[in-house]
Amino acid sequence: YPGNVITDPISPIAKNIASIYSQDYAPTTAGVTNNFPSLATNGPQYRQPELSFKYDWEVGPNDHVAVSYIYSIHPRTCTEQCSGAANGALWQPGTKTGGPLAFAIQSSSIGNSYRGSETHTFSPNLVNVIAYTFNSFNNNPSLSPDFRKFSFPL
Repeated sequence: YPGNVITDPISPIAKNIASIYSQDYAPTTAGVTNNFPSLATNGPQYRQPELSFKYDWEVGPNDHVAVSYIYSIHPRTCTEQCSGAANGALWQPGTKTGGPLAFAIQSSSIGNSYRGSETHTFSPNLVNVIAYTFNSFNNNPSLSPDFRKFSFPL
């Protein structure tokens, strides 16, 4: 711009976006860099409930059976790929949706672990163990049900 002066009027769309930023995403620090609220510092949800069972059975003087099951679920709200770096995206503090310009994903990681073993003691120096273990992990990211698609009229 000549003389470093903007002479063109600011578009209505730019005015709307500036209004949203000033209302929903106020700066978090006094500086001009890294002063936006992000999900990394405003995580609305992260829980880690787990459940486990174990059963031991002394079948006889030389045989022992053990079985166990572990269930783990990790529901959380995140942005983009639900990784630490991606959670630096814009996020409105105090909300579950991140505000009108955020992209929220619900991620539910579920893990199941099954274990079973039988131990037979033949002598004090000879023990036989047979064991079975199965683990599964499933991650199902989906758009948050509260996610609002945001658009401006042109």
